[in-house]
Amino acid sequence: MSNEELQLIKQELEQFITELEKFNHYAKLLGINAAIEAVKQEESMRRAMEIIATGLNDLTESCSVMIDRTRGHVLNIEQQHLDGTSPAHPNDSKKH
Repeated sequence: MSNEELQLIKQELEQFITELEKFNHYAKLLGINAAIEAVKQEESMRRAMEIIATGLNDLTESCSVMIDRTRGHVLNIEQQHLDGTSPAHPNDSKKH
């Protein structure tokens, strides 16, 4: 892969990270709002809002993992670019 191709991939991954971070931020805010609304509601609605808040929390945790993994891929591309070698495939280390 050429340096230009690597840089393009890196830029696209960085943009993906930015979009994931925005999504994650708004999902966290929505989860907080759902938890606050849950306190204000009657029992059946309270439970539904608690489930929504929990689901949003789980979603943001998964999104944080995706952000971290994507950052790892960007760092790998940067390192490979500095070394002048092709980026390693993430699954290469799992092969025996």
